[in-house]
Amino acid sequence: MTQEEIEKIIIAGLRAEKSLNEIHKELLGEHKVKMTFMDLRLMSADLDIDWNSLEPEPEIVEEDPAAEAAKAAMVDEAPSTVHVEVSKISRPDVALSGSVSFASGLKGEWTLGHDGQLGMDLDDPEARPSEEEMEDFQNELRRQLGG
Repeated sequence: MTQEEIEKIIIAGLRAEKSLNEIHKELLGEHKVKMTFMDLRLMSADLDIDWNSLEPEPEIVEEDPAAEAAKAAMVDEAPSTVHVEVSKISRPDVALSGSVSFASGLKGEWTLGHDGQLGMDLDDPEARPSEEEMEDFQNELRRQLGG
């Protein structure tokens, strides 16, 4: 089998959305072409092919306009009773951080870890913000971050 024929099989496999592993097995099983997987990768990389056209189109999910409006109304319903600041200086151990002061007078620092975990270090370690204050804090933080 010539290299040109092998390349046609590779291109056809890629267009059929087969993985290189599947194409490698097909070449060996059906066409009795022995080559290493690395040779296949190198050969496929050298092909004159538009790789972007082979990737599936991302699925576009449209949100219900009524649900989106309701979510926006919940966040914008009442003025926030909490003051949130996002720090412009990045800390190496967290994704985001900043300060917070609640309507009850509690103040402290907040952090958002790389795993999405929210942390709170209040000036008074014994005090805890109410559920309503935490909800206001999360809504205000979401608003400031554009979400």
